[in-house]
Amino acid sequence: MARLEALPADPDFQSLRDDAAEAHLVRFSQLYWYLYGIASDLEHVETSRTIIEFASPLYRMLLPKHRPIRLLLHALPEVNYSWADLVSPLLGIGRQLQIPTKARPPARKLWSIGFPGLQPGQSLVHTLLAHELGHGIVQSASLVGSLRRRTLIDRKRFDAFVASLPPEIPRRRLRLAMRRLMRILLTEWLEEIACDVIAYDLTGPAFVFASIHLFPTLSELDSNSIEYPSVRLRLSLLFRLLKGDIGRPDREVCDEGEYSNWFLEHEAAAFLNEWDQHVNSGAPGYSNDPYGVVAEAIDRAFGELVSVVRDKAGLRKYHFTDHKEQIRQLVSRLGLSVPPNELDTPPGIVAEPACILNAGWIGYLSLIGRLHEAHGWDQWKARAKIEEWVAKGLELQEVQRRWTEVR
Repeated sequence: MARLEALPADPDFQSLRDDAAEAHLVRFSQLYWYLYGIASDLEHVETSRTIIEFASPLYRMLLPKHRPIRLLLHALPEVNYSWADLVSPLLGIGRQLQIPTKARPPARKLWSIGFPGLQPGQSLVHTLLAHELGHGIVQSASLVGSLRRRTLIDRKRFDAFVASLPPEIPRRRLRLAMRRLMRILLTEWLEEIACDVIAYDLTGPAFVFASIHLFPTLSELDSNSIEYPSVRLRLSLLFRLLKGDIGRPDREVCDEGEYSNWFLEHEAAAFLNEWDQHVNSGAPGYSNDPYGVVAEAIDRAFGELVSVVRDKAGLRKYHFTDHKEQIRQLVSRLGLSVPPNELDTPPGIVAEPACILNAGWIGYLSLIGRLHEAHGWDQWKARAKIEEWVAKGLELQEVQRRWTEVR
């Protein structure tokens, strides 16, 4: 230990003896591991594969209280999304190693956001990037602690689970282990749920469409893990947000007519109605094990959790109904085989990115037949074209916004 503490902070590694080199590697192992992780992210940052059309919309979703932040979009070698803070942990390691730094951080906040590298053209599913943005907001606002204090565990159900286990297992040790597991589950799951709420508030129903398309492909509907609550729980809570915005939060399931009034096109409404029925049919069957007890506690406290997230995140909520007529116009342009905001009418009105994404999802689910009649495209080509138009629309809205600001 004395030899480790006496080691210079920045030695010439080549000149060290074997024992000194070993001490150096021990001391700086965390730094090297972290830099290796950053290098792995940068390895997948290629201009040709970066979904650059999302960079400005994501940044504009952050209000000034969350800036200045640089966003690094990079491809992942897997079908998933990710978020990482690349600067704060590095500063923490520097403090632990007592490496001198300037009074100011050496760089502004830098958030790394990863997307599936094999799906750069999936513009609509990339609505899920708003969830990854949520991770940065949740951690910046220290939200999880506030959410945990409002999520009460049903001790009777937990005691029933402990009592159901074989008697030869030491009860005291078992209780400690299970309570530790529930603390971990609450910490991980509440952050995921909070990010879902933030993503919904930023993009509206488009996030529900995207979640339905991706979540069931990553996990079975009722499968839990340490990191993620079940897909059924996540989608059920998203439908509660959606139906609350429709104005019927007291209803277990909306009928298709209510969705049709909201979502402009029959096919989009039918899609939501089918998944609503699928996810919410019957009462949830929460078990008495730690996974079921935690899931039930989150479900029961969800209304209060949403209020806390909205209060502390400080975001400008996107309201689908405020833009309904504009979305109707954007969908009609997709039906004409042009990007949704190709035409600047009325002049000076710049479509919100969330409007483009919502219009894209409605068009994706409803325009296939019309595009087939107009161009003879099969459903795969028609959907690929809609994805392409949505990406172009996101680029155009940034051009239009900047031109309006300059003009």
